[in-house]
Amino acid sequence: MAVLKRGFCVKCQGDERLRIFNVNKTAEVCYCPHCTNPMPPKDAIENYRELISHHLKRASKYLFETTEYLLAYQTFAHVIDLDDSVKAAFYGRLLALVHLSTLRTSKINFAFQMHRQEMRIFHAAEICVEYYHFLVLLLDALDNYENRMKKRLTVRGVFYDTDCVSLYLQRLDEIRSYKDFILSEAEYFIDIKSNNNDDSFQEIVERVTQNDQEYEKLFKEDYYTANGFAYKFVSFGQNNVPSIAIDSKAQRQKFRFIKPTSLYPKDNKKSKIKDQIYLNNLALSRLVAASIPVAIVLLLIAIGDIIGAIFIPNNAVKIIFYVMAAAVVSISLLLFILHFLWKNRLRRTYYNGTNPFIFK
Repeated sequence: MAVLKRGFCVKCQGDERLRIFNVNKTAEVCYCPHCTNPMPPKDAIENYRELISHHLKRASKYLFETTEYLLAYQTFAHVIDLDDSVKAAFYGRLLALVHLSTLRTSKINFAFQMHRQEMRIFHAAEICVEYYHFLVLLLDALDNYENRMKKRLTVRGVFYDTDCVSLYLQRLDEIRSYKDFILSEAEYFIDIKSNNNDDSFQEIVERVTQNDQEYEKLFKEDYYTANGFAYKFVSFGQNNVPSIAIDSKAQRQKFRFIKPTSLYPKDNKKSKIKDQIYLNNLALSRLVAASIPVAIVLLLIAIGDIIGAIFIPNNAVKIIFYVMAAAVVSISLLLFILHFLWKNRLRRTYYNGTNPFIFK
């Protein structure tokens, strides 16, 4: 019986989808149906693996290093278009979609609905380890959004206006709903792994359960705005927009030195709250990428300064050369340290444990 694998032709040009074909692994030779180029089946299969791995690595770089989230989403989606059996691409597309969220335009609920539709893809027992690490990254992204959102909407713990309070509660509900779904996914894997001593998914259950308790308190709290009034949550209305009302029992406060700011300023007297939530590390990532070559060049310049100083008879000039060399060496060392810290940060957030974005 023929064992069919996916192969890829590197000879012909054009749409990558047309260059992917089924390969009989046991045959002596296979032919590209697009350009009829003959090749060993082993090479065609390896070409396909390299193609998918290349796209996944590029998408992961967009997502974690350069923070180009739209490119990450598009690249992961392209991999799914090429091969919808690559689980890593589904992980990456969901995580990139969450990171596309801004303050005013959230993609969290969209990602949640997409995750629910695709959850059966992730229920294969052989990928549960990768799925666990993906869920942890997803929870981290949601927590990050929640923390940064509150910093945008408040100053010294006080909300700028009622629009900020409403938006905050709406986003909290979206995050809570998605986390509850993640909780159900973790419980599913705990059930199917009941005879296994792995407590990984139990950690997710405990984390989300604790979050749920915190959300219960948040929806019962009073939220003060810059005008001094306290507001409390009443209910969710149409399109899941929360209704809030002034808490008549709460004493009005006076908040000074709060700059007039609003989500939707109606005049030029108020500043507009920034929309960006997730950090943009594109410039920093490019600096880190250039840090090692620049550091090496600076070290060579420093060596040249030291050698030049040896042959200079004037002591004053010699000291100047040594000082310049020391300064250049210091800068190069700082660049090396920057590169190390950046890579170490990526290892903690992305490479820590089992990488769920590698093609297997």
